[in-house]
Amino acid sequence: MSINLNRFNRVNRKKIFNRIERTHKTAIPQAPKRPPLLHPQLDISALTDIFLSKFSASSSTYQSIDCISLVPQLVLQYTELHNTNKTLVTNLQSLLTLDKSPLDWPDALTLSTPPATGEQALGLSYATTAIAETGSLVLCASKQNPTTVNFLTDHHIIILREQDIVPNIESMWKQLSLSAEHMPRAVNIITGPSRTADIEQTIQLGAHGPRSLHLLLLAGD
Repeated sequence: MSINLNRFNRVNRKKIFNRIERTHKTAIPQAPKRPPLLHPQLDISALTDIFLSKFSASSSTYQSIDCISLVPQLVLQYTELHNTNKTLVTNLQSLLTLDKSPLDWPDALTLSTPPATGEQALGLSYATTAIAETGSLVLCASKQNPTTVNFLTDHHIIILREQDIVPNIESMWKQLSLSAEHMPRAVNIITGPSRTADIEQTIQLGAHGPRSLHLLLLAGD
């Protein structure tokens, strides 16, 4: 006995569709509703302390400063503390001003402009914002803040205004969208120096980027 497969398939499809149409809508399982996002209830008045605690736990260091004019000398002190050569790559010279006058950089420091080549010991950047919940710094790529500086130096120094610390990553994205007309070309979220545990399950710093991360936290407005 031969079977007309085309007719057989049409009949079966019709039966299936008729059964679906007769099914009451309440009998069809509904997709579960996504629960609201739950965030740790952070004390907004203590965001700085929370952020610095998380930041320090990621093998990073920081200094609090109250004036941008301290940056050049602190960078020089950092090179001496870490016994590294005094080569610095940054494009912040135009932004780091005091009373509209460029800051006075020590002669001992050799400054170069980006892109970083991997030959400079230090990179100097600024963070657009920071996330208290994770102790992370957020750097938006720009002409003054090129991404190469974040990854191709042995030591990375970052400037952050205390008022730019936000509770969580959702607040960070919201702040970025409010503070810029369009998203930057790249957004780097950095939590401590680069590291790996691939070598005998031992943490090694500087695996694929800077081996140290230092923050200059600018207090006040």
